[in-house]
Amino acid sequence: MTKKFKIIISEILHIFGALWLFVEISSFFSEPISKTIKSFWWSFLIVGIGIIIIRLFPKKKFTFPILDRDCRIEVVLGDIFKQEGSMIVGSNTIFEVNSNIISLESIQGQFCERYYKDTSALKNIIKKEYPNLPVEFGTTVRVKGTGRTGYFCAIAELNQSNVAKSNFGNLQKSLGVLWEYISSNSEKGTINIPIIGSGFSRISEKREVIVREIVRSFIAGITDHCFSDCLRIVIHPKDIKKHTFNLEEFLEFVGYITKFTVLTSATQGKGQALNT
Repeated sequence: MTKKFKIIISEILHIFGALWLFVEISSFFSEPISKTIKSFWWSFLIVGIGIIIIRLFPKKKFTFPILDRDCRIEVVLGDIFKQEGSMIVGSNTIFEVNSNIISLESIQGQFCERYYKDTSALKNIIKKEYPNLPVEFGTTVRVKGTGRTGYFCAIAELNQSNVAKSNFGNLQKSLGVLWEYISSNSEKGTINIPIIGSGFSRISEKREVIVREIVRSFIAGITDHCFSDCLRIVIHPKDIKKHTFNLEEFLEFVGYITKFTVLTSATQGKGQALNT
């Protein structure tokens, strides 16, 4: 029995259970009232159908204000390229952008394909900013594409076969450096971020572990400088289904950490996100 079928059966039982309860209570006091309620059985059915539709087509956007900051975290189920605002793009320590090397299925490959097709020109721009390659993990470059700004962050290394590899420790370091760069080089607004490192960077940790680290690092990053109005974490629906991503637990985690993490200024000591 599928989950959707269980929802439908459950709501139908709730509908007629509620109707039966109203009828029984009203018939105890007045038989005419009981008959009137029975005549409106269809209204119960309409309400039930509405509830079924809502449950079968759940919310795709969740918003969490951050304690003591004019900032929020949004969790969105969807395509990151359909969201407004700048975006974080996981890259490599030599900022290789050649489409013959970087898969067009990756976020970086898709970004260049959509907003910066002249990857040779992009490579030259990056070399001017970072002439000595490879760079350290977390090194970030702002790429102003056609209609979209991306922050390319070095989270992985390319081996001799041009295969990207990284690990969770490198990602943790990279996130801290990334937020420092953005705090000094971005316009305050919405920043979109996918679950970076979970795809072609081949980080072994589960997506739920990675995305929680993204949240923790961002909370810690805005301790002294609130450099963004909103961090929008965009999770592709395929990740939920294919990788058994527990969305409910993650939403509970974000709600808890944004509500109860106490951020203090540098004069009082560095703020740190709760390790839940």
